[in-house]
Amino acid sequence: MTSTRPNEIVLKTKAQWAAMASPIRIQIVDRLRMLGAAAVPAVAASLGRRPDGLYHHFRLLDRAGIIRADGWERIGSHAQALYRLAGEIRFPIQSRSGRDLGTMRDVTGALFRSADRGVAAALAKGGLKEAGPEKDLWCRVHTARLGPADLAKVNALFAQVESVLVSAHDRPGDRIFTVLLGLWPDVQGRERANSARRARKSRRRAAKDQIGTPRRIQEGNS
Repeated sequence: MTSTRPNEIVLKTKAQWAAMASPIRIQIVDRLRMLGAAAVPAVAASLGRRPDGLYHHFRLLDRAGIIRADGWERIGSHAQALYRLAGEIRFPIQSRSGRDLGTMRDVTGALFRSADRGVAAALAKGGLKEAGPEKDLWCRVHTARLGPADLAKVNALFAQVESVLVSAHDRPGDRIFTVLLGLWPDVQGRERANSARRARKSRRRAAKDQIGTPRRIQEGNS
């Protein structure tokens, strides 16, 4: 049985998976993780969006139990509800099978679409540093063969990055960065490699058979 930590939300219902299958709702969840309790206008300002376009997304996340109301804040003459994450979200990958895998692909697709839009906006604004300790844009795909020890090292480094990001939530005034960490088995690459390996073995067997064919049969077939 999978245990659930008190401050953790394991996505189970269709409504929860659907709520997280949207780039903008992923961004809202991410900003609430950084800001803590915040009203819709504050989240909108952090994302560079108009508040009117976010209320619908907040309602969907609230109904799915991913965020919850946490008090009120007066902005001008209006009282605005404050929202915070109901817990850290976890995607139960092992329990997804068959047609249910489509919902997981919807979420991962939304994650990468969100990253694509963020990178495009950063490139459009310009002023990026290309090298050195202040380099502020990384876009790289790196495929490698990893054994159990190497995989453990990669996961430990990802955990360190996550720890740095979480500890930086409470530091106002610094620039805001978004980090997308991705790791997956290259199943397609492995299948291509296996196919190429089988083709090489087949060619070697054919060449070996040809070399071992008696000369008179070769001449008779010519």
